[in-house]
Amino acid sequence: MIELLFLLLPVAAFYGWYMGYHAALRNSENRNSGKIRNLTRGLNFFFNHDRKKAADELISFYDSQSNHSFEENLALGNLYRERGELERAINFHNNIMIMEGLSSDERACALLELARDFIQSGLLDKAEEILKELISYDAEKARACELLVKLYDQEREWNKALDTIKCFRRIFRSSANIAVKEAEFFCELGNDAFSVKQEKEALEYFRKAIRVNGTCVRAYLNIAKINIEQNQFQEALTALNAIAEAEPRMISLCVKPLSRCFPGDTGSQEELLVLEKWLQCSGSEAVALRIATILCNIRGVSDSEEFIIRYLKKNSSIRMFSLLMDFRLESLDSQSQQKLQVFKSLIDAHQINSSRFVCRHCGFKSQMLFWKCPSCHKWETMQPNASVDVSQETLPPA
Repeated sequence: MIELLFLLLPVAAFYGWYMGYHAALRNSENRNSGKIRNLTRGLNFFFNHDRKKAADELISFYDSQSNHSFEENLALGNLYRERGELERAINFHNNIMIMEGLSSDERACALLELARDFIQSGLLDKAEEILKELISYDAEKARACELLVKLYDQEREWNKALDTIKCFRRIFRSSANIAVKEAEFFCELGNDAFSVKQEKEALEYFRKAIRVNGTCVRAYLNIAKINIEQNQFQEALTALNAIAEAEPRMISLCVKPLSRCFPGDTGSQEELLVLEKWLQCSGSEAVALRIATILCNIRGVSDSEEFIIRYLKKNSSIRMFSLLMDFRLESLDSQSQQKLQVFKSLIDAHQINSSRFVCRHCGFKSQMLFWKCPSCHKWETMQPNASVDVSQETLPPA
């Protein structure tokens, strides 16, 4: 009997090992299955544009207590940054820097993500140091230069941004909007010079902006403004006409400066000729309103009404219709005037409450003109709302 027990002991041991092995295997499979579910859910959220939930699920896919490869540390750091946990993102990207056998390309990639972590954390000095080092790596030189310019833009270090673009112009050739940024940086320097009454230096900065970007509306407007203040009206008119040719969508911003190029508040035949030319290329409501006002002043109400009716047949315009009602109110009796005035006040109230400027990139709306959208931080994306008169809008100095 005892011999039989000794014979069964190895069998029992083997059975115990077998059961334990399969239990561990099932647990491992369950864990892997759970991780796969996290990965699948994360990808699903990503494709459905729910970036926050996608980051949560993809982080759950990884075991944060285990050792990670280069790719896993990089991905986890990016996911934590996406979720706003910047300290953890920095830790994961720092972990890459102490890994053994790291190639120069991998180090450059990790440094780039670390710089992004610091920028999002507001630690701009540290980000600048990393990006300056990163420029020496060929693998990430282009993205490092772009990020460095973005950082200087955020810090309002216009000269540093311009120096970076100048030193690495060959790299920036493939960047679609670098000319727009460079011109805007020159405009910012021009604005600073103009604010301390250095008109000559300001003009030179604005001219540099135009040489970089021939369609820079901001630069042309400021050149026109300075020339008007110096009574150089022909030069101002040349700058305003350049806007009309380059960016007809922005022509409504030129109406008020144009009126200052000609003597008298009532308008003149010379101003009328310029406005009619602008109207043909843009159909701008602001231009049409100024034409109607000048016609009323120099030719009479009937000519102005005739022009408004012709314009309304081709374009829907609440402001032009409101002006026509103003003319017609004068010919009505007091009771009819009172009734029509109520209707007109509703139209005018709608115009007052409408946003004057809209960002064509993100849709941000504002009553003021910003050369850099406060929402998406893109330069030169704000444009006049086509259905609102912005001709009387006070423009920023630059």
